[in-house]
Amino acid sequence: MSALPLSELALMLAALVGAGAIAGVIGGLFGVGGGTVLVPALFYAFSVLGVGGESNLHVAIGTSLLTIVATSLRSLATHRAHGAVDETVLKTWTPWVAFGGLVGAAIAGFTSMEGLAIVYGACLLLVAAQMGLMPERFTLRKDLPTGWGRRGVGTGIGLLSAMMGVGGGSFGGMMMTLCGRPIHQAVATASGFGLAIGAAAALG
Repeated sequence: MSALPLSELALMLAALVGAGAIAGVIGGLFGVGGGTVLVPALFYAFSVLGVGGESNLHVAIGTSLLTIVATSLRSLATHRAHGAVDETVLKTWTPWVAFGGLVGAAIAGFTSMEGLAIVYGACLLLVAAQMGLMPERFTLRKDLPTGWGRRGVGTGIGLLSAMMGVGGGSFGGMMMTLCGRPIHQAVATASGFGLAIGAAAALG
């Protein structure tokens, strides 16, 4: 571990606390678990401190996934209190999302740091494009897929989320809005996906 002056360590600690607070707010608002903020912040901190060596991105993603369990629990409880969660979707999709989380964590373990960085950057651009460039009411279909479509898409959501270290909102929320669900319902329900992804990836 690098020997940093106490003042620099204190500054980094303050920055990480701030990043954690921002991640919590983002997790509550968008159901994403805050990983989009935490992974870069943790990666930078671990790089400076020498934590994880050449696998510090893996460590950052794994750490982010663990925090997602806590943020998603709180976010899901809050959304449930407001009646915004589609419990049927949560119940039927979560097993496949969790399975994808297990697979994604396993793949991430065998992927180089450069490969993970490419996956992270490409997926983040995809999410940003969907949120920022597509018309608000743009949809691909009238409702969520069922049967093998649900199994495949759910597994894909969990897989990509686990490889990025993010919660279910990034891809789960995107999927639900593209299938015609209201944004508030998508955010609320996808917060439950984040809990499944974080727990499954931690086991993987």
